Amino acid sequence: VNLAAQVMSESVGKILQTYGDANVQQTAKFILLVDQWFDCMNVRHTGEAGRKRKDNLKPYESEHDPRLKWLTEEFLDFFMKWREEMLMAPGKAAEKKKRFISDCTFKGLVMTVNSMVEMIPFLLRQGVKYVLTHKFCQDPLEEAFGKHRAIGHRADNMNLHNFGKQEVQMHVQGNLMQQLVRPRGNISIDTENNPRSIVVDDTKLPKVKRPRMVSLLNPKITKQE
Repeated sequence: VNLAAQVMSESVGKILQTYGDANVQQTAKFILLVDQWFDCMNVRHTGEAGRKRKDNLKPYESEHDPRLKWLTEEFLDFFMKWREEMLMAPGKAAEKKKRFISDCTFKGLVMTVNSMVEMIPFLLRQGVKYVLTHKFCQDPLEEAFGKHRAIGHRADNMNLHNFGKQEVQMHVQGNLMQQLVRPRGNISIDTENNPRSIVVDDTKLPKVKRPRMVSLLNPKITKQE
């Protein structure tokens, strides 16, 4: 992802646009569109836009944000026209598909853009102060299903019963770990008043003697320096 973000960046697009000939202008336009789309879909926090000096990284605070219009009328329209040109071009269907992005990528773009355009105004109308698009992420889902696959090993086509059993197993293991694991060092748990609270004091940790080692050149035991 990091390498793709470096290629599909504003700097690369502007360099191609400035120093490239007519044959690379559409490529530069494509890169700039994807870079702007990355920014619109990855608004992380309220101060990122000022720090990076990119307005597209500002939080969504209005349901009439111009970025929502840009996503449908410019970004998606670019891919729609590109797809129409591919379908209208002469040649075999298999050859024509190589001139466009894959079908699953195109459907994913359309679904993501349309979902965001509908979801952001809806959340703002419900009283949400601002929307950070980076929070809409499927990584937690992938992590959860990855744990299920790890537990099932080769049985990756589980049924509902096995899925529920593994889900309960993970919850039980998590609860046991919270109760059994104890912090070390000068941190202790106040089990009398609150078994879940952690008490930190300023007592110094005891000094630990450095381990001794046997030199390969001299079998005499010496202190490790």
